[in-house]
Amino acid sequence: MRHGHPSHHPPNTPHAHPPRQPISPEDRPAWHPFKPRFPTLFKALLAALFLSFALVVAGGQDARSRRTAESAVEITGVELQTSVHPAIDPGTLIRYQFVVAGQAFDGIAVRSWSLASIREAKVCYEPANPDNQVLVKGSASCP
Repeated sequence: MRHGHPSHHPPNTPHAHPPRQPISPEDRPAWHPFKPRFPTLFKALLAALFLSFALVVAGGQDARSRRTAESAVEITGVELQTSVHPAIDPGTLIRYQFVVAGQAFDGIAVRSWSLASIREAKVCYEPANPDNQVLVKGSASCP
């Protein structure tokens, strides 16, 4: 036992650790923080994530591109939305209604528009599915 280091065990006791052997470069694991340990699984997950993202983007563009019809709206309510959180922009909650083929549809949107822009607003909708709609400024064109 060495003096001054009471936590060390004598070399031949059961608690002694065997001496460490240096690791040769061939035995050293080829691990890197940016290199996945399971490349096949990682590639499959990455491909699935990319495909999901592509479908969401394509679906969103497809939904917007089908909103080819437009209609005037009747504004049924306007309410100023304030925010207590600095990351959330306050805006105006706009409740509106529009009519397609004699059937009324209701909508709600939050916009940071002037009252004049709200009064001039219109709705772009998909003719086959008027529930797929968006409130836009009167000067905007429907895709």
